[in-house]
Amino acid sequence: ADKEYFAATGKHIPVSESFRTAERQQELYNKLSARGARVAPVGYSFHEIGLAIDVGDDWKAVKPYLNKYGFVNGLEGDMGHFSVGEISPARNLAFS
Repeated sequence: ADKEYFAATGKHIPVSESFRTAERQQELYNKLSARGARVAPVGYSFHEIGLAIDVGDDWKAVKPYLNKYGFVNGLEGDMGHFSVGEISPARNLAFS
């Protein structure tokens, strides 16, 4: 996705977060959940298993490139979050 985005725009996909350790996820959860932000508790984030990235404000520009490779963004209020398999019926079975 990044190679194609770079060829089209001369820029790399602006990834602000990707893989997270459980410690990093806990840090973000403690900080952001207190503010009412959407953040998964430890053990429930696709970032922790390497299947999610955050791209920030440029999400509309990179969306078609990421979608082509299976990354989707369907979390209301967090459209800069893209993942593989998170927004699907299989995801619900995996975490139930």
